[in-house]
Amino acid sequence: MSAPVSTMLPQRSSKKSLIPAASGVHVSRYALIRRCMQAYLSPILVDSILQKATDACGSSGTYGERDELLPQIVEHSLSGLKLFVEPARLSELIARLHVLASPDR
Repeated sequence: MSAPVSTMLPQRSSKKSLIPAASGVHVSRYALIRRCMQAYLSPILVDSILQKATDACGSSGTYGERDELLPQIVEHSLSGLKLFVEPARLSELIARLHVLASPDR
């Protein structure tokens, strides 16, 4: 008779999430845009595209300033996104980014 499957599998570590699941935690709109892009691209491409777009907007990179410039950052990001995102998924991503970048949000 063979050993039970559970004894043959490696034990998983019980690491907790790096992001605390607490009420009242504020996530910047920039972080939401970054997370949205990462659903379509690798983190290194996302960081590169966002850095280039932020530089093109003349932002110093502070959180408050980045959030104010989000519509412009998203617009400057489009050229990089068009290069790396599958054309069939691009319009969905752009629509999501425009909603997240909206100052009304």
